[in-house]
Amino acid sequence: MKILCKSTLLLLLCVVPVAGAQTIVAVGDSAPDFTLEDSTGKTYTLSSYRGEKAVVLEFFRSGDW
Repeated sequence: MKILCKSTLLLLLCVVPVAGAQTIVAVGDSAPDFTLEDSTGKTYTLSSYRGEKAVVLEFFRSGDW
């Protein structure tokens, strides 16, 4: 039982600081810039599409995970 309590406490101590590291975006704010890599290794940056018509992001799980 002590091991379970210590493990849970350690997990919480590791997870709590990470949870606060997220950027909060309010309605109407611009999205924060980020870079993503596709399945072929090509990188895309959100800021490179600034001034275009619109950007739609679609996240899906590929079949080979």
